[in-house]
Amino acid sequence: MFGFVTGIHSSRKLEAACRDQIPFLWLTGWQQPDHNTLWRFYKDHRQAMRGLLRRTVGTAMAMELVDLAVRAVDGIRVTANASSKRSCDAQGLAKLLERLDRAIAELEDQNEGETERVPVHLPEELADKRTLRDRVRRAMDELEDLKGRKNINLTDRDARLMKMKQGFLPAYNAQAMVSPVKTDQETTGLLVTAVQVVDEPADYARLIPMLQEAEEMTRVRTPLTLADAGYHSAAGLQECAERGQQVAMPESPRGMALDHPYHRGLYTAGYGRRWVFPGGGTAHRPARTAPSRENRTGTALEGIPGGGG
Repeated sequence: MFGFVTGIHSSRKLEAACRDQIPFLWLTGWQQPDHNTLWRFYKDHRQAMRGLLRRTVGTAMAMELVDLAVRAVDGIRVTANASSKRSCDAQGLAKLLERLDRAIAELEDQNEGETERVPVHLPEELADKRTLRDRVRRAMDELEDLKGRKNINLTDRDARLMKMKQGFLPAYNAQAMVSPVKTDQETTGLLVTAVQVVDEPADYARLIPMLQEAEEMTRVRTPLTLADAGYHSAAGLQECAERGQQVAMPESPRGMALDHPYHRGLYTAGYGRRWVFPGGGTAHRPARTAPSRENRTGTALEGIPGGGG
């Protein structure tokens, strides 16, 4: 739980923290669990961990340690524990099923045709082929039910092929929303107020669900959220405006008409990038110059690092 609220989500990074970081060494009583142990524990107690996260956030809020004037959301693709070679589309599954049927038929012929003692490995190999055939059939049924999915992984059904640095691999999209932690009027860190793990490669559809999750967790609708360009979409901006929430984000590289009714405010940050403020004003900075703290537009930049207020 301490790892979650301090931004360490990977079981391997938690393993390293339990070896190297004093707070984790103290919490574990100088024990050093490996990443497999940590992952199995989380997998077995996932719902309980979610409840603990809610209690942790609630306790921090009761002690007035969380600044809910602003939140920030981001996502990261996490590689699944499955090989990309085990990912197949419908056509690939059909071909694999055909090969398995032939292999099973050949093994059955060998098993029945042996006049001498049947080799021990033959029934085992036959059982393995039948088990794999059953898994392929289930995967074909699941892929047909999953609208919009083009492939499925035989090892991890929930993982989805996503573009990673190493190429396309089975992965998940892990989302986190954080708010500043304040002590004695000083910001000392960040507190995770919402988490989600999904099989959608893109972030743009996660903005509203993450805002809703954070609101449910904290019982507060934060007026301003910071996000990167991956969350930029017309539907998301429109719903944010309807919810009365401002979102500061760069213009999407995918492109979207700037005359959209919810593109009423633009802020040019450093290096000539324009930031979208639904319902806000505008400020202009020349390209390749860092933004100063001067607020040239009034309330549009309040509460934003590098802006006024």
